[in-house]
Amino acid sequence: MTAMPSPQELTVAELSRLVDSALRGIPRTVIVRGQIGNLGRGHMGHLFASLREDRIGVRCFIHARVVDRIPVSLAEGDTVRVSGRITWYGSRGDLQLVAHSVSVIDDTTRAREAIARLQVDLEREGVLRANRSLRMPELPSRVAVVGGHSSAAVLDIVTALHRRAPWVAVEVHATRLQGDTAHLEIASAIAAAAESGADVVAVVRGGGASGDFAPFDTPELCRAIAHCQVPVVTALGHEQDRRLADLAAYTAASTPSDAARHIVPEASQLRTGVASARHKMTRALTRSLSDSQSSRASIVMRLCSSAQRVTTSTRGRAARIALDQRIARVVAVVHRRHFDLHNGLYRGVEAVARRLSAVRDTALRTRTRNTETLRTRTDAMMDTLEMLRHRMRVAYPHNVIARGFAIARDRHGNVISSAEAATDAGTLRLEFNDRTITVHVSTTSP
Repeated sequence: MTAMPSPQELTVAELSRLVDSALRGIPRTVIVRGQIGNLGRGHMGHLFASLREDRIGVRCFIHARVVDRIPVSLAEGDTVRVSGRITWYGSRGDLQLVAHSVSVIDDTTRAREAIARLQVDLEREGVLRANRSLRMPELPSRVAVVGGHSSAAVLDIVTALHRRAPWVAVEVHATRLQGDTAHLEIASAIAAAAESGADVVAVVRGGGASGDFAPFDTPELCRAIAHCQVPVVTALGHEQDRRLADLAAYTAASTPSDAARHIVPEASQLRTGVASARHKMTRALTRSLSDSQSSRASIVMRLCSSAQRVTTSTRGRAARIALDQRIARVVAVVHRRHFDLHNGLYRGVEAVARRLSAVRDTALRTRTRNTETLRTRTDAMMDTLEMLRHRMRVAYPHNVIARGFAIARDRHGNVISSAEAATDAGTLRLEFNDRTITVHVSTTSP
């Protein structure tokens, strides 16, 4: 029998060089078609992603200058054709495709727009609010988990539920999470989980490419969550992934373990809470019993003191009754005198009121009479004044001149009232109604 040759021992550097030399036999430039996943951007503008097909993936590095030549922005789930070379990244031990050019075969822009429109329709329909209006039980006894067959996400949430709350019964409803009819199967599994008597339903799925989550962006699955009569908690993919199913659920967790935290409380926290409540109850009962004993002793002392006060008050009650009777008689006398005084005062007030009324009537009549007398005298004086005013107008010099007369004055302004004075003056000024003229006087023999 021929012995097998023993394997050669290599260092890490030697193994890396061996892989690198083996890759040199591959054509320097290859064209690879695949779906973008795990997309990330470096600080220099480079892109890091993985090209995926089903469950197979290859790391891809896209330099910033290549990114600038791509006509559209790359997004998760885009199907692309990458032309580049296969390299061995020895410092990290990775096989990667360094891209020379990238062309987008099918982007997901229209798909994202369709999902956005569907979200608006579901919001208007009320589907995204129905499950959130339910009440999450504080201590659920049964939890139903909807996930894939032999899924690591299902194992994570079941383990977390048993660790946090060992008393909770967990049942798994396995179903397909990918495919054309996966959304209908997931919806049926949710309905079956709710009908099985579970208090909470958890829908979990691990990470993957964006296209793998298409069933969770369908209206059928969202309506199934809305029609579920128990709260639904979702944990789908990575934390940055948010699907329509997350919006329709009661709450969306970042991971399956985080979903367990939303569903059940920690057992240690419950034990701590119960112990704290027991301690507070014991302390309250002790304080209440002590207060009751103190209150009973205080009541006994108050009863004894009250009995003594009652005895003392009974002895003096008879004397107080006699004194009250005397006071009542005095009060009756005072009340009677007060009544008489009140009646006399009332009659006096009425007499004063009648006297004031008579005086008011007399004053009113006197004022009326004086007013009439004053008006009569005023009218007579006004008539006399009007007559005097007329006489003054008649005797006013200018008015006299206006009737055909004139006033003769000398050059000094003195009035000439005789012919002799006019002859002596020589020159006269005759004032008529409209103007004044100057005349010279000459003597003539009679």
